[in-house]
Amino acid sequence: PRLHEAGSEIFECSALSHCWGTSPIVTTATAKLSDRRTAIPWDILSNTFNKAIIVTHELRMRYIWVGSLCILQDDIMDSE
Repeated sequence: PRLHEAGSEIFECSALSHCWGTSPIVTTATAKLSDRRTAIPWDILSNTFNKAIIVTHELRMRYIWVGSLCILQDDIMDSE
């Protein structure tokens, strides 16, 4: 998996809504954005994220929205 910036492109996607809980989860911050555009290693994603990606593919959808990955967590403007 990797981040895809859509810009003004319109496309269909699934979305994962999940509880952040107390366990650390993978997020995207400005410093990691370039890396996330290239690849997000499967082994750093939680089982919930992995399963959501697999289900998205099984539904024949190319994209999934995961807020913790798609919203820059250190950018107030991006989170609004």
